[in-house]
Amino acid sequence: MIAFAAVFPQHRWAVMVALACLGITDKGMCIAPVNGLGVLLSPRSAPGALPGLLAAAFGIGNGLGVTSVAATVGAGTLAGYPGGLWISYFISLAALVTAFFVPRVLAQED
Repeated sequence: MIAFAAVFPQHRWAVMVALACLGITDKGMCIAPVNGLGVLLSPRSAPGALPGLLAAAFGIGNGLGVTSVAATVGAGTLAGYPGGLWISYFISLAALVTAFFVPRVLAQED
C-alpha cells in the first residue's frame, strides 16, 4: 500500500485509500500477532522479557522512522512527500525480511 501511495502521490484519493487500508490492516496483521509471539517465545523464567523488548523496539523504530521520514518530507522540495513514502516502504520491506528470522513457535504440552 505504501508503494501504491508513493507511485501515485499526486492522486489525493488514491493516497488516502491506500493509507487507510494500511492503517486498518496494520493492527490486525502486524502488531497483534507480534505481541502474541512475544508472549509465546518468552522464556518461562522471564515471561515479560520479550513483550518488554518488543515495546522498546516499537518505540525506537517509531522514533527512527518518524525522524527519517520527517527530515525528507520537511525538506521543502517536490520530491519530499514521495521520498518519505519510499523511505517508509523500504523500512517496511526490511521489517518483512527480518520477520523471516523469527524462530518458529512449537506447540508446548503442559
